[in-house]
Amino acid sequence: MKVFILTPYIFIENEKNFQKNKTGFALIMNDIAESLVKNNIDTYVLTQSSITKGKYYEGLNIVKRTWIDILLSIKLKYINLAIKLSLKNGLNIRNISRAIFYSISGGYVEKCLREIKPDVIHIHSLSTGVIPFIKASLESNIPFIITVHGIIPDKSSSSATDLEKNIEKNFYKISNDNNIDVTVISTGMKERISKKYDLEKNDNINVILNGTKISKNIEFEKIDLRLKYNIPINNKILLCVGSICERKNQIQLIRSIALLEDNVKHNITLLLLGNDNTNGLIESEINRLQLNEIVKVCGFIDKKIINQYYNQADFNLIVSTDEGFGLSIIEGFLFGLPTLTFSDLDAVKDLYDDKCMITINDRRDESLANAIELLCSKNWDKEYIIEYSNRFSTDSMAKKYIDLYNIVKLKNTKINQDIIDKIIQCN
Repeated sequence: MKVFILTPYIFIENEKNFQKNKTGFALIMNDIAESLVKNNIDTYVLTQSSITKGKYYEGLNIVKRTWIDILLSIKLKYINLAIKLSLKNGLNIRNISRAIFYSISGGYVEKCLREIKPDVIHIHSLSTGVIPFIKASLESNIPFIITVHGIIPDKSSSSATDLEKNIEKNFYKISNDNNIDVTVISTGMKERISKKYDLEKNDNINVILNGTKISKNIEFEKIDLRLKYNIPINNKILLCVGSICERKNQIQLIRSIALLEDNVKHNITLLLLGNDNTNGLIESEINRLQLNEIVKVCGFIDKKIINQYYNQADFNLIVSTDEGFGLSIIEGFLFGLPTLTFSDLDAVKDLYDDKCMITINDRRDESLANAIELLCSKNWDKEYIIEYSNRFSTDSMAKKYIDLYNIVKLKNTKINQDIIDKIIQCN
């Protein structure tokens, strides 16, 4: 089977043009592509963010995409799409320029689809940038599925544009009406989408959990975390993995650490793993609460060595305000780490086991502090957690995608092009 992945971006190790974005989304895109290759799927990937001459990399076909390719493939229908998206983007120059660039690339996407002739197209994300992907798939009359990795938060502080909010709202109704196959990464996401958009039926929405492929083999040059971060020999090591930002909510975690009794607080070390996107706010809060010896900001940790952090840590924490899945939970399980998280996160229903997790039912700082104390005092069965992690492999994830591809490629569903106008319609 031949599958063509269309995604805003992807992280590919040792490929310079695919290393600019190191988010969880970029990393899971790599995991999905690699897992399909390992399951003997002829896999191609094209992004909206990378200019590349193309390459065959460890079984993965990275499709060529240069400025000349894009400019020579411009079509009037995609210029019209660019105009429509620009008018709906308001006066934000950055959003308008991105909409134009993404749209005019649609002609080249069509060209690639004609030449490669995939059995199924797999589109990832739901945003302005993937609208040309959907249009090109419809124009090429090739079966496609769309995987949604997150939902736009309801809160007013969300950075999503009005257009993106409308695209999300319109898409779910239209995908239901047209029997477009959609996958989401947790049961909680499916339930939240159905409730938020009042879907009478949601049979076209499939749940396929993310998997993890982090190797348990420790690199030859082992990192001693206690030496590297000056951690006392008897301190418990807590990990919080993910870009440091408002959504990941590390700021609340730090406030809660400050509330702990001294006999708990001074016997733990919290390592924050991820790029700091708070413009120094996180460091300021650590200094204000005098937690410099307890909380360490480690920066982005390459996937090749993150196994050493999991292997030497005692506990894993994920305190996001919104999270479609929470990949670090199953990464921690692989190394026998119990996880502390909030019960309202989307994937908790799929991942929860009381021998592997502690969940918190409210979001007060005091509740989080109390849960941290319980986490550190409870006896955990590390071997049980490791065994439990086998449920969440990339191989299992890939096989579920492949099963869906086999169903989708046999469908003969005709979808009208006018759904694009309906998806981007602002109400």
